[in-house]
Amino acid sequence: MRIRKSGAWGERFRFRPDEVVCVLVIMFLAVQGAIVGIAPNVALATNLAQPTALMRVGGIASQALIYGAIAVMCVRRWRLLERALPAATLALVLAGWVLCSTLWSVDPLLTARRAPEFVLAALFGVYLTVRFPVERQLRIFWCAMVLLAIGTVVVSYWMPSYGLDLSAGHHADWKGVFTQKNACGRVMVLATAVLLAVRRWGWKKWASGALFVVVLVESGSRGAWALEAVLLAGAGMFFLLQRSARRIRGAVLGLMALISVTAGVLVIVFRDALVEAMGRNATLSGRVEIWHAVWPFVMQRPWLGWGYEAFWRGWTGPSYQVSAAVHFLVFHAHNGYLDLWLHTGLVGLGLFATAYGQAWLRVWRRMERGQMAELLWPLCLLVIVGLYGLDENTVLVPNGLFWMLFVMATVGLRGVWVRALVPAEAALACAESAAAAG
Repeated sequence: MRIRKSGAWGERFRFRPDEVVCVLVIMFLAVQGAIVGIAPNVALATNLAQPTALMRVGGIASQALIYGAIAVMCVRRWRLLERALPAATLALVLAGWVLCSTLWSVDPLLTARRAPEFVLAALFGVYLTVRFPVERQLRIFWCAMVLLAIGTVVVSYWMPSYGLDLSAGHHADWKGVFTQKNACGRVMVLATAVLLAVRRWGWKKWASGALFVVVLVESGSRGAWALEAVLLAGAGMFFLLQRSARRIRGAVLGLMALISVTAGVLVIVFRDALVEAMGRNATLSGRVEIWHAVWPFVMQRPWLGWGYEAFWRGWTGPSYQVSAAVHFLVFHAHNGYLDLWLHTGLVGLGLFATAYGQAWLRVWRRMERGQMAELLWPLCLLVIVGLYGLDENTVLVPNGLFWMLFVMATVGLRGVWVRALVPAEAALACAESAAAAG
């Protein structure tokens, strides 16, 4: 497949077979495996539909194909992958902990089936980061985001029974090819991050940016709108810092940190007014009640948790008490950190917090040293994953994209170290990309 682009993206280049596979994997994870006509139960519940036998078989087959493809790509590039794994040590330890949770899970068979997918998603994140230069990664993501956005427009207009979010109060909101409107908005925020990280802009970037904004607005996801504003403001601060003289960069960093903390405090203080201005109530659309209902179960197994994916089983697992308390079916805690604690215990939450904090420490050090090149991409990923964890389950969601993105960010922030450690393989990857671009 050939695409012509202008400027840095405008030279003719080909998508090699492994890059096409990467685009398909990213699209699959972005929609949580909810291919039109082949959807998981969580997607069907929003539209009050029943899964068919074809959907069950197709869902299993699609997952087998996607994760099988990830496994094949990782095995083919295992030497490159193996030497780069230390760059994501803590994230991979968390993946191992999720796998080990099978031993104490309240539903060990379900955890044993889901946990390997979580591990493979982490390996795919490492693979993408060390296999392709950042510009190539962005091209792959851009292609996936454009296809998803176009698919959302088409499905929302011509298949409204599937493309519109039919949950109460959101009948006009687009969910398109995604499981629900918030998932649609979340991925469009990621699409914006992809465009922000691109160094040069042409008309295709502007056109795709307009497409992403339209889909984001039509999704009706207030949380996505707020995060989009934060992302754009953060990118503006980054560009300002990038253009600051090195002697004053530390002062600029300190001022930006102060502004960010002040903004966070103001949001907390005026939370109710802000939420009401966005058309939501003080309970954050029922999230506060869910958090209160979930907390006692967190305290029942505070150290090890209930096991990965073992708690939220609709009306059949321990989650039925949460759903009964809030009077509607709940599929996750609507808080990534609370869900992390619930599934993997304080140990798992601590591993994630340590890995996340370590990643930000690397960001700070690179900024202080003036190493700003290719920093915006992992920085955007950290912001998206961190903020979305406050009201959505982004890290542990099955077939989810954002756990893989977090692994990409942690490895990408050690990019110089990875290239130094595996110069031959990295040089080969760059040479192949350059040859394809020519």
